[in-house]
Amino acid sequence: MFERYTEKARRAIFFGRYEASQYGSHEIDTEHLLLGLVREARGVLVWTPGLTAGEVRKRIDAHTHHLPATAANASLPLSREANQALKFAVEEADRLAHKHIGTEHLFLGILDVTGCFASKLLRESGADAAAIRQHYAQPAEPPKPPNHGHFNGLPITPMAFVPCLERPWKSMGIAGMSIMCETRSIWSAPIAGTGERRAGSRGTSWFIARTERAPST
Repeated sequence: MFERYTEKARRAIFFGRYEASQYGSHEIDTEHLLLGLVREARGVLVWTPGLTAGEVRKRIDAHTHHLPATAANASLPLSREANQALKFAVEEADRLAHKHIGTEHLFLGILDVTGCFASKLLRESGADAAAIRQHYAQPAEPPKPPNHGHFNGLPITPMAFVPCLERPWKSMGIAGMSIMCETRSIWSAPIAGTGERRAGSRGTSWFIARTERAPST
């Protein structure tokens, strides 16, 4: 059931069960899920201006009937509304074409259960499901190419990985293809009488690299 959930989302649900046990509840409700979510990922409250984690607990305390706490590891079922919240969280992730189900989807899932107190609390505090969906629907920035350092003042771009060499590699004599280096520890040294340099590493993986223009000789 929880294969798609991120580790943080799973912990939020676990904390929801713990909160339910502390209230002496016989089931995990959306209020407990919200308390667990705020405990694990307080950043979700950015969507509810002015509502702090302490205010969430204060409002839920005032709304919830307290009973003697039960064992924290007791097996508690999800209430109908909590089941709906998890179902809606999956639908929110699918709507956004996200492979994982994270705390942001749990937040939206709780928000979608319009008849529950937790959803009412979030909506009254300014949470807007449409705005949240629009935010998470924005495409992520493309990853930046890794910085593998410089040689003769020129940036190095990896071309292909090759097996580890047992001895320092010398220039291949091809313009723009005269460097080999290792990602963690790059070094270079001049080759006497040639005007060239050789580069290498004491690490275990090497790659051929190309400079943007041939090093001057």
